[in-house]
Amino acid sequence: MIPFVSEEYTISDNVVLTIFDIETIDERTRAVLDENFVLICEGNTGSSLSTVKTRVRNLYSTKNPEWIMGATAEFFVPLYIRLTDFIGLTKANRYKYCLDTEIYTEKLNIIVNSKLRNAIGHNDVAYNTKSQKITYIPNPRDRSRKEKIYLLEFENEAIRLFQGLLVVDEYIYRLRQLELKISGFATFGTYDRI
Repeated sequence: MIPFVSEEYTISDNVVLTIFDIETIDERTRAVLDENFVLICEGNTGSSLSTVKTRVRNLYSTKNPEWIMGATAEFFVPLYIRLTDFIGLTKANRYKYCLDTEIYTEKLNIIVNSKLRNAIGHNDVAYNTKSQKITYIPNPRDRSRKEKIYLLEFENEAIRLFQGLLVVDEYIYRLRQLELKISGFATFGTYDRI
């Protein structure tokens, strides 16, 4: 349950912008923020809430207003994911966030063929070595309908997905570097100018 007043704006068929409007922090809002603050800012470090708040306050005191606004906004992305129970969704429902109509998969030029992925997962595929074609059943409820794709096309899709994973891995790596910098455990020259 999200304790904030929010407005949603439809940007396109698959993109909805959610804006939180927090003018005052009541007890319910404070409880939700406090409950999630340590995990979002530092992960499972075992640090106390007061220690993390002090670290963030000290960090914010050294930054300009634009940086503070951006960092604060970035805090709400994982908070929103936690409060909307994204982690609790089934794998199939989480996978819907990776469809090729999403803006991030479009920018990374990732092709996600969920029908083929499901067919492989359910062993509803056949491969013809002579024609180099994969025949698969896109919908297990309608086994009479089959689709085909050349092995090379499938390999290209797999390579693009792997490239997407590498990009996500790089984001995670950079966020971990930033987390260590904020926590005071490490110094990375390029991050001194954040």
